[in-house]
Amino acid sequence: MFRKRHQLPYAVHAVLAAVAVLVAAMFLPAAAHASQGAVHVFVGQKFLDEEDWEPIDTQFELGIDAALGGDDWPIWINLGLFSASDEEELDIDEEVEATTTEFSLGINKTWTRRQFRPFVAGGLAFVNTDIEIRDPDEVFEDDDSGVGLYAQGGGYWRIGSSFNLGGMLRYSVFSDDFEGGGVHVGLIAGFGWPKARY
Repeated sequence: MFRKRHQLPYAVHAVLAAVAVLVAAMFLPAAAHASQGAVHVFVGQKFLDEEDWEPIDTQFELGIDAALGGDDWPIWINLGLFSASDEEELDIDEEVEATTTEFSLGINKTWTRRQFRPFVAGGLAFVNTDIEIRDPDEVFEDDDSGVGLYAQGGGYWRIGSSFNLGGMLRYSVFSDDFEGGGVHVGLIAGFGWPKARY
């Protein structure tokens, strides 16, 4: 059953968000000149801890995942942004709605020699969770943030010269007092470069 959580001070939210933005900005020059890479849209499900999140432990999720590198880079930069949400009735007069958002920054290894291209990635993740419980008399709102780790893997087929289609499994974990991570499963579709020649 879902349980209410304490709210972090807004100053902590601001500091964590600023750190995530600054770290990402350090990699923007390299990303702008990436000579190889792939950008995918993710569509799937996020599964949170049932003990803490029931009945909103299974959330529909959309995301963007990018892997960017140079010609001779054995390892690429991995950037991701994922948002999952669900809304359920707790009883006749009470509803709960939650949204979890993850921004991730890490490294990616993609094997690009064949038409099917497997990959693994991992690194740091910043998560934010917004929760709202509504009944006829009041609305309870809470949000929380944390920094943790993520790991993901999957593969995609290069269809034609640049279109990619495949799937991805992702796992994110955070500190003991913030269980905003979970298992992410879904399909990915997007494009990659340089163009493939078979």
